[in-house]
Amino acid sequence: MPHPSHVRRFGEKLRQLRTRQQLTMQTLAAQLGTSSGYISNVENGKVTPKIDFAVRVALFFKVSTDQLLRDDCEVAPGAGSEAEDADPAPE
Repeated sequence: MPHPSHVRRFGEKLRQLRTRQQLTMQTLAAQLGTSSGYISNVENGKVTPKIDFAVRVALFFKVSTDQLLRDDCEVAPGAGSEAEDADPAPE
């Protein structure tokens, strides 16, 4: 099934943010409370991310959900640069 057009580039943007921080899929998965297989599937466009996952990614990398979900929005070059200080789960 094709992905909705508004989330087609989510995986590409996730990979971009993850690699900027030099995070492995395993490390990011642990931070976001998911599996490295799920991260891989999202990055490779095999699955459409769930809303709660998209929100956790946005919080972790300190970017907006619009930047992640909308194909017409880019993730700014410096976005995610302070991700290691982020708290991925709301309290």
